[in-house]
Amino acid sequence: MSKVQLITDKLREMISSEEFADKKLPGERELAVQFDCGRNTIRAVLAHLAKEGWINRCRKKGTIVTKSTQNNKCLAGLVMPAGGHFYEDLYNELLTGFVEHGYSVQSISTNPIVDNDYSVSSRRRMSIKNAIGKLLDLKPDIIVLHGYNRHEVPYFRELCQYRNTVMVDWLLGSSDLKMPGVWLGYEKAGYMAGRYMMEQGCRKPVLFPNYISLEHRLNFDIYAHHKEKMLADGFRRAVQEYGGNPETAVVECFSLSVKEYLQLFDRLSVMDVADGFCSTDVNVILFMKKLLENRGCIPENIHFIGLFNTPWSSNKSFFPFTSIDFNVASVVKAVLETAELSPEKRRDIYIEPKLVIREKYNKKIKF
Repeated sequence: MSKVQLITDKLREMISSEEFADKKLPGERELAVQFDCGRNTIRAVLAHLAKEGWINRCRKKGTIVTKSTQNNKCLAGLVMPAGGHFYEDLYNELLTGFVEHGYSVQSISTNPIVDNDYSVSSRRRMSIKNAIGKLLDLKPDIIVLHGYNRHEVPYFRELCQYRNTVMVDWLLGSSDLKMPGVWLGYEKAGYMAGRYMMEQGCRKPVLFPNYISLEHRLNFDIYAHHKEKMLADGFRRAVQEYGGNPETAVVECFSLSVKEYLQLFDRLSVMDVADGFCSTDVNVILFMKKLLENRGCIPENIHFIGLFNTPWSSNKSFFPFTSIDFNVASVVKAVLETAELSPEKRRDIYIEPKLVIREKYNKKIKF
């Protein structure tokens, strides 16, 4: 038997016997010393345990035990994106919160592996479908379901109909899914962003939404409750109240492909049509890079504001910029409180956005 297998079996035994009282494994270096092996061996062991569902490796939080043990009270299922700035932080905080509250956790990442047309690949759909089927067979005490990939996730409606499902994000007011949840105030976030820009002296600010496929843009049921529409509605309202033109305040960037969507950044970066740019934090960073590539500098008259900045994503920018944040800890607290209630006592909980003004970036930098 290989050393990797021997250590894997030993750690499984230690987890089952609850030797890790705080539900956290020691760091790689400490484990390597404990088992007299190299860190590459420990990484291989942890990869095996993560694949089997015994642990989850969280950025900045270490390695957390997730497998059921005899003292676990309940099983929680997390069906949501596990990657991508805000969602990565939300997933890790939810996982940590449920484990600390005595739950074992089965998580299913709905981050799509996409084809060129931005649809979820058939292989990925089948993988998600099988994982959700197994989760339902376990009859979890609570399921946290994120609505981001609502129309791509197999068994979505079955999950919505599961008595102990708590919805998080996106489907506020959906006409066909009547269930309480924890909702983010996107319309208010868009309004706050537009108001901030107008108060900074912008007269031609634009909101650049995330990619929206033409199929989703033309489907009333989807787009009427789409977070990008809510952001746009709030942004237009603020611009109009401050005397701007709401008709030109939003770049209608739905397109046939992701490639066409990304080409819009290039086109906007060479056009002198806006003095304010609002988008998700990742898009703001991409737009800044395009300005540097195409103009050689970032024009001093352009203001930037990002949406969904978190400590992780804000550190990825070469210029700190103001953002509209949703506090991840508040979302997790609301979800945990909802999970502890019986389904008939649950009510909608709304998470308010917050304006975070960061140190002004140095616009004089040259490419």
